[in-house]
Amino acid sequence: MKKMLKQSTMILLIVILVISMVGCGKTDTVNGNSDDTKSTKVTKKVDENINLTGYPIANKPITLTMTGRQGATKDWQNTIQLEQFKEQFGLDIKAEPYSNDSWKTQFTLMLSTDELTDIVVNSATSLTEINKYGEQGYFLPLNEYLEYMPNFKARLEEYPEWRAAITAPDGNIYSIAKFDMDPTRITPRIFLNQVWLDNVGMEEPTNLDELYKVLKAFKDKDANGNGDPDDEIPMVYGNNYWYTDITLLSAFGLQGYTRDYLLIEDKGTIASGNVTDNYKKYLKYMRKLYSEGLIDQEAYIQTRQEIESKASEDRVGLVGCPSAPYVVAKKDNSWDRNWTAIGGLTEKEGQQGVIPLKSKVTDSAAFIVNADTKYPIAIARLIDYLCTDEGILTGEYGFEGHSYEYKDLEGVKVVDIPVSEGYKSKEEYRQQRAIIQSAFLMMTGTIGRPEGAVINMTNERLNEVIADPDNNEFSYWLLLVERLRRKENIEYEEVVPKLVYTEKEGQRVATLKTDIISYINTAVAQFVTGEVDIDEGWDNYVTTLKQMGLNELIKIEQTAYDRMFK
Repeated sequence: MKKMLKQSTMILLIVILVISMVGCGKTDTVNGNSDDTKSTKVTKKVDENINLTGYPIANKPITLTMTGRQGATKDWQNTIQLEQFKEQFGLDIKAEPYSNDSWKTQFTLMLSTDELTDIVVNSATSLTEINKYGEQGYFLPLNEYLEYMPNFKARLEEYPEWRAAITAPDGNIYSIAKFDMDPTRITPRIFLNQVWLDNVGMEEPTNLDELYKVLKAFKDKDANGNGDPDDEIPMVYGNNYWYTDITLLSAFGLQGYTRDYLLIEDKGTIASGNVTDNYKKYLKYMRKLYSEGLIDQEAYIQTRQEIESKASEDRVGLVGCPSAPYVVAKKDNSWDRNWTAIGGLTEKEGQQGVIPLKSKVTDSAAFIVNADTKYPIAIARLIDYLCTDEGILTGEYGFEGHSYEYKDLEGVKVVDIPVSEGYKSKEEYRQQRAIIQSAFLMMTGTIGRPEGAVINMTNERLNEVIADPDNNEFSYWLLLVERLRRKENIEYEEVVPKLVYTEKEGQRVATLKTDIISYINTAVAQFVTGEVDIDEGWDNYVTTLKQMGLNELIKIEQTAYDRMFK
C-alpha cells in the first residue's frame, strides 16, 4: 500500500514538475552511479537555500528530525556535534532517541504510522530488512543523489565490497552500513600470556603441535607463579570468548570469523565449512585439548562473567576476545604488557600461515533517510561530508577546535580530546558531550587516531614502546596486534563478505539458520566434551544438517554472492 501510494505521488510530482518547468527556483538532474548501482534520471526542483557545493549546506538553517537506538550517548541534543552542524552547515537537527529496549518497537510503529523522522541512525536493523522497506518506498534511494555526493561515490568506487554490501537486490542504496578501513580492527584478537610463556621457558607457538605443548606446560607447571600448580586454565573458552576458534579453524584451512555456521569460499564457490573433513580434524584437536584439561572444563556452560572472574585472578593462559586481556580481566591497560597476540598458526610445521580478516562492513544499517524528507539533497551533502577525511573525524570525535585539538604522536597528527570539567574521562566526554556515539560514523580509519601513529612506527620503535612500562599513549592490545600483522610468512585473507538477501531469501535464511546454528553448537559441545564420539557420530551429524536444510541454505548464499559479485 505504501509503495503504491508513493508511486502515485511520484507520478503526480513529475507531472507538476513538467508543467512548472518555467517556474522559479533551480532544477538539477540526478544521474546516480554509472556503474553497477541502479541509476535513475530524475529532474528535481532544488531549494535556492541549499548550496550544491561548498559550505554551509543551507544558507538559512533548515530543521531536520532524527531518531534511532540510543546507544552510549544519553542526551543527543546536548552535543557539540549537533551544535556545529547548525553553526557551520545550517542543519538544525532535532534528535530524539529511543531506549535500547524500546527501539525496535518504536521503529516499527513509526513505519506503520508513516511518522518516520528525516534521518534514522543506529538502527540495529539488518540491511536485508531495511532493503525490504526501501523497496516498499519508505526510504530514500541514495544512489539517485550521487551527483551531490562525489566523496561518497569515490569511496564506493575505491571499496567495491562496501558498495556491494549496501546495494539492495533492486539496485538501490537505501541505507549505509559502517565501513572500517583500519586493518588493526579487522584482525582477530587472540592473546597468549607472555609471562606464563616465559615462566615455563617456552617460545611462542607457530603450529598446532607447538600450541598443544605450550598449553600442556601451562597446565603441568605453576605457570602463573603463585605456588599452586593446579589453578591454571591453559585456554579459557565460553560465552562471548570463542575467538580462539578463528586461528584454530584457520590452521585447518577454514578461513572464517564465526565458530558456528561457517561459510567458506573458493574462487567464487560458497560452501559450508562445518561438514568438511578439515572441520572434523578441528573437532578432534579440540577434543584432545579438552580431554587433557587444556581447555576450561566449564567452557560450554559458563557465563561471560565467570570467565572474566577467572581472568581477573591471573588463571588464564590463552584467550580470544573482541576487546583485550585487560578488559577481560577488569584491570588497567598496563595488564596487556603481560600478553602477546598470536595468529597464523598452521596444522603442521613449515606450512603457510593465514590470518582471516573480519569483514570491513558492519551487519546493520547505520544511516537511513526518509523517502518523504523535504531536504534530500541537504542530507545527501551531509553524508558526502562525513565520507571525507575531516568528516570521518567529525563522526568519531566532533569538530576540531570545539571538542578536540591535534597533537603530535610519533610524528603523526592525532586527535587530542580534553578532559572537561564534569566528566570522569576523555571517553566519557567524547560519548556524552562531543558526539552522538556512532550516529554520523559512515567510515572509520586510522586518520587522526593512535592507530595511524602505530602503523607508522618502525619495527624497532614498535618493540621499544611495547617494552616501555611507562607507556600511556597507546593501548597495548593495539601494539600487540600491529606487531602480529608484521610477522613474516603470514598471509591475510578476507572472509566471505557480508551477503545481502531479497526479502524472500532473508526470511528463509533466518528460519534455516536459527535451527542449524543451534544444532551445530549442541553437536560441537557433545563432540568436544566426549558425550558423542566424533567418528561414530560424524555421519549422523552431517546427515542431520542436510535434513535441516543446509544445502538449501548454501544455495541461497551462493545466489546472493553471485548477484553481488559476479
